[in-house]
Amino acid sequence: MSSPFKRPIFRNEERSRAVPDVAVDAVLDLGQMERAVYTLESQNRRSNTAKAYESKKEEFIEFCKSVFAEQPPDQITTVEHIKVFQFMWYQAFRCPRKHEKGSPAQRQGFDPTEYLSLKEKYSQSDPAAKIDDPQNGIGISCMAQYKAAILHLWRDQIHRGVNNRSRDEVWQNSSDALMNMVKSRKHRINKKNYAEKLDEVSAPYALIQQHKETFFCSRLHWD
Repeated sequence: MSSPFKRPIFRNEERSRAVPDVAVDAVLDLGQMERAVYTLESQNRRSNTAKAYESKKEEFIEFCKSVFAEQPPDQITTVEHIKVFQFMWYQAFRCPRKHEKGSPAQRQGFDPTEYLSLKEKYSQSDPAAKIDDPQNGIGISCMAQYKAAILHLWRDQIHRGVNNRSRDEVWQNSSDALMNMVKSRKHRINKKNYAEKLDEVSAPYALIQQHKETFFCSRLHWD
């Protein structure tokens, strides 16, 4: 015969029964929550920005397929530090491109010949050797767009489960140093050009001053 009295259930016991299910749901829902944020971010991005990102992501993929063609096919376009840094290095040292409007076929993408030429020009075996800044390099705003596009591609790969690298593994200190170099480059070049122009302007006056001193010394000699 069953007892008419039921054993009381304490609050801690109720909580312990509910927690495992909630914890499992939380883990399962995390990916869906992150995906919702990622989707909304993509939907609300302005069309011009989206086009700029897509073209730069396509260029990064072209770069990976050309430079890292020996990797396994499913890993060639995986975003990782070595690819990110070398691609951003190429952007930092290449010449600016003309802005072209029209079909995607007219887009200027990755140029393997230019990349190899830049590597040969700026490869440095002697750490003490001087390297001149490219006079016509792209600006920091363009570099920032490339960075954002690559990190957007990395997040997409994370959500698709084809990349398990953290952001710090993808974007390391050397990439930050590269961005800082580009950011300060314009000031360095302007300062150097100003000093050179100042020398050009002051050169005639210096020559006149030199002749005056020579003439004065000769007068003293003859007098």
